[in-house]
Amino acid sequence: MLDVHLDDDLSRVRLGHGPANFAWLKKAALAMLRRQPGKQSVTIKRLKAAWDTDFLEEILLHFLGN
Repeated sequence: MLDVHLDDDLSRVRLGHGPANFAWLKKAALAMLRRQPGKQSVTIKRLKAAWDTDFLEEILLHFLGN
């Protein structure tokens, strides 16, 4: 799922702990997008969060339970 939604195979992070750290961050982002209520796909939610900071804040607050 990371490759489908976040293009994980195109990542150029290859040294040290970088790949594991970025994989963790991508998994957390994917989990936040999946838990966000709505009928849009994860890809649409990701793009909307990139364009609209209010929606991004809504995703983060929903995930943190506030």
